[in-house]
Amino acid sequence: MNKFIIRNDDVAFDTSLDHIKKFSEICDRYGYKIIQAITPIGECRRSRATMTNDQIRIASFRRFGENKELVEFIKSRNDYIAIHGLWHTHEPTVDEITIAKSILEGLGLKPTYFVPPFNEGEYPQEIDELKTCTLSIKKGERLEDFINEGTPNAPIMYLHSWRFNNNYFTLGQLDRCLARLSRVSPFRLWYNDWVKTNAKGSVLDIGKSVYWDYGFPTLDINPKRHPTYLGSAENIDFPDETFDTVLCNGMYEFIDNPQKMIDEAFRITKKGGKVIFGFVGKDYKPYKKPWKFFEGKESIPSHTRVDFEQNYHFLICQK
Repeated sequence: MNKFIIRNDDVAFDTSLDHIKKFSEICDRYGYKIIQAITPIGECRRSRATMTNDQIRIASFRRFGENKELVEFIKSRNDYIAIHGLWHTHEPTVDEITIAKSILEGLGLKPTYFVPPFNEGEYPQEIDELKTCTLSIKKGERLEDFINEGTPNAPIMYLHSWRFNNNYFTLGQLDRCLARLSRVSPFRLWYNDWVKTNAKGSVLDIGKSVYWDYGFPTLDINPKRHPTYLGSAENIDFPDETFDTVLCNGMYEFIDNPQKMIDEAFRITKKGGKVIFGFVGKDYKPYKKPWKFFEGKESIPSHTRVDFEQNYHFLICQK
């Protein structure tokens, strides 16, 4: 599908660096470009649509540039930058927009958009070489409204990343939403990231994935998947301690004897090497079978268990 751009409103002095990092990582993971809509003066979370402009200005004089770590983080990225008022006031003037632009440019940022606070006001399509980006809840352009279901159709969708902090929504919900819209399961991305970081030395991927190609030798019983080695995961034709890393993701649901596969995976792994298993949670009714091999943990050597959103689980095992 064509990816929309995510407009992140209310970036200001009071934006949590840790939170916006996590938010940005989620958008990056699924390939969504961000417009960071920045208010140079004031704390956006102190402003309310019911307040007057004077009340908003009095509420805070803290400047975005004072949050130096946040500024450096935004500068380190390749996001679009937007002016979100001078303060987060109703219908800022052209002079205020120009001053805000000058402030952000002085911080080393290059704004290309103007985003009206509260999505209010009538503005031309371009102000001081900034493209005006006015969106509307009525037109279905707020991403929060699609967080659990539905598909946005607009080229730009807006949200407020600070709302994804357990008070309104969670970053986990955003992760699942973008995964759904991208038609990608989040656990597969997690597994992909783990492989890139941790699969060292000689590697065998048991069960060739139809979703990812890690570039490692594969073993699969299905010749139509064109694995490197054709064979059964329950009877692997390799000597003991052949590989430094053995990957086995999502196989338990599809073989007759998961315990034999577990034994084989550890047999062909070198001492000091790693085996990673991935499996669906026991609450997912079609896939209950694997859990009888894990609930007592007697079958698995020393391992770290990672629970991914209660639906998918990984056992990272050190031999």
